[in-house]
Amino acid sequence: MKKLPFTALFHNCASDPEDILPHSMTSVWFCDQKLFISDNSTPKALELAERFGFEIHEYEGVDSMSARRNWGLQFANHDILLQCDSDEVYDWDAHHVLRAFYEKGEMDELNDYAVMLYNLDRESGNLMSTTPLERIFRKGVKWDKLVQNKLIVEGDAKFIPIGLNHYGYERANHTWKQWNRIKLNEDEVRKDPTDMHARMYLVNALTVAGAGSPLVFERINAHVQIIADQYNECPKELGHKKILQKTMRFFFCACMAIGRFENLVDMVTPYMEDIDFVPDPNYWMYFCNANLKRYETAYFYGMKFIETLDGFNSVKENVEVTTQDRRGEVLEGLKHLLDKREYVTKEEKKWRYKQKKMLEKL
Repeated sequence: MKKLPFTALFHNCASDPEDILPHSMTSVWFCDQKLFISDNSTPKALELAERFGFEIHEYEGVDSMSARRNWGLQFANHDILLQCDSDEVYDWDAHHVLRAFYEKGEMDELNDYAVMLYNLDRESGNLMSTTPLERIFRKGVKWDKLVQNKLIVEGDAKFIPIGLNHYGYERANHTWKQWNRIKLNEDEVRKDPTDMHARMYLVNALTVAGAGSPLVFERINAHVQIIADQYNECPKELGHKKILQKTMRFFFCACMAIGRFENLVDMVTPYMEDIDFVPDPNYWMYFCNANLKRYETAYFYGMKFIETLDGFNSVKENVEVTTQDRRGEVLEGLKHLLDKREYVTKEEKKWRYKQKKMLEKL
């Protein structure tokens, strides 16, 4: 099959597991250029990289993931970069989905794109946590050496419906790493309480480490409220909208862990025009079921879901079947909302009639 004009930016250290390498390397086969950035890699890892057609470059700088990534950028031949660490495996359908987006020209619009990262237990394969994370970039990207490898890039991001499976560590190490990140992020927030980026990643770390705990959830809720308040006071630029959007996605995961979806509805409702959510029918159903008085929010989000999903119509492979089934579910849910809604004025009745006619055409 024809490859895409992408550069795979692949990173490897001596401590990375060798058993995952063949799967990880194979998952980026469709990239025209594949860079293997080695930091004291084992002989077996180097042998595999050569066998799978990677360009090998030995990094000799400081021990920093961000520094390794920035150093490797100089060898990229293509405008679009696909990041992959040696303990990560892209889904089997990544090639089909990315080809559809690329050939339609949709990847010319923005500077970076997010995929859904699945943290899996290395030993059992069980899912530990999920988070949307930028992994596909245009040239010009760089990383900061601070905690969480902060991405420094101008512009907005778009979600592409592919998954990246991360087998970085066992469950105990996963939890320990997140609590360590909590401390580092909290230190940054104390130094600069206006640093929305650090506070956003603090919300993420707290969510992954233990959002199911009522005490941890209250901390998350408080930080999300602070970010929302800061957003209200700052210019509504793309960078700020991006932080708000990622914060609310992390907050959704926290609400899901503890079953407190009413908090999500209350927090997100004022910002529906500013956030472009990942098309997720479960997210929409939480809006509907958490508090039916939030009818306008539920209906608005349902329509946003349909609008966003229609933007994925360029994907013609089998992966699209599932999302089209979800589209039908949401349409039925919207019709149900219209039927159950109580209207008290003639104008509202007219509005409902027009909406029902519109839904029949979708």
